[in-house]
Amino acid sequence: MGDGPVRFQRTTTWDELGWNHPYGDGTRVSAVHMRADGDTGADGDTGAGGDTGAGGDRATIYNVEFAPDSWMYAHTHQKDYFEIILEGRQQIGRTWHGPGTVRQVHAGTGYGPLRAGPDGCKVLVIFPDGFSPSVPLRPRDAVRPPGSGAGDRPAQPGTRPT
Repeated sequence: MGDGPVRFQRTTTWDELGWNHPYGDGTRVSAVHMRADGDTGADGDTGAGGDTGAGGDRATIYNVEFAPDSWMYAHTHQKDYFEIILEGRQQIGRTWHGPGTVRQVHAGTGYGPLRAGPDGCKVLVIFPDGFSPSVPLRPRDAVRPPGSGAGDRPAQPGTRPT
């Protein structure tokens, strides 16, 4: 390799990248990660894949297709991120959001619970500084996956979350 700049461009699809099903409720997630500086890909690291935990400090984009009426407990992330709702509706706390909504969330901001609408919800989640896993706001949620406890489900529209 010469002394010139490393150039990299890749065109792919979410299906080629692969999908994960992390919650067991029909929700699926695919991710693409920016390659590290100087990474030639010789070790097989394409900067892509369905692995939702990879990426380190590299910019990461997640395509999340939430199953109808699926939900996630109230939580926070340790890094800033953006979420763009592409299709469907998503309830965050008491507020419903629809297509075209862009959420900008700063590190350490707590929110939720989250619930997808009856037709599901498709979003892009962008972590400019690398992935940051969700951290439950309530300690009891840390030991249970989303949807595992009847008392943890978000309230129906028009009622208070539990």
